Amino acid sequence: MAGTKVKVKTAWGSKTKNSSITISAKTLGGALKELEKRDEWGKFDGKIGYAYKTDAQKNVTEVTLKPSYTIEMPKWTGYSKAPKECQQEWDRMWKKLEEHEEEHRKIHEQCLKNIQDHLGKQSDYPVDDLKADMAHMAEHGQAQQDAFDSTTGHGSKKGVELNVSATCA
Repeated sequence: MAGTKVKVKTAWGSKTKNSSITISAKTLGGALKELEKRDEWGKFDGKIGYAYKTDAQKNVTEVTLKPSYTIEMPKWTGYSKAPKECQQEWDRMWKKLEEHEEEHRKIHEQCLKNIQDHLGKQSDYPVDDLKADMAHMAEHGQAQQDAFDSTTGHGSKKGVELNVSATCA
């Protein structure tokens, strides 16, 4: 007799992108100094929570995945009063940083897909196995995020840098 296959549902939580990292500086050079005090200029934070239902034998019958993410981007307070050249350099960097954080989102969504695929293949699936698998898959997803940051230098190898001219210092 074949076991009961696990039903997998996904209930997305928040998908937020905001400019909540305030960079208080009058000049682009000052903005660079403020950014350099941070570990990361932008921030991706993704989570994949879950809930489950079991049968009388304590085997998992249904898993509801609860993914969410937040992307935080910097907002330079001196932007509107800065010379056009300085605004353009900020915009160039910001676009590259946005691309970098978008790659983090794609890695997060691929991790979610891998979890969905794995769970969808399970039957007669004990709760302890679910918990262990979810922990392992979360670690694997974080390792992929860390490897991406390592190979790109948190984006600096892909243009996430500020080139401050004399006008913008």
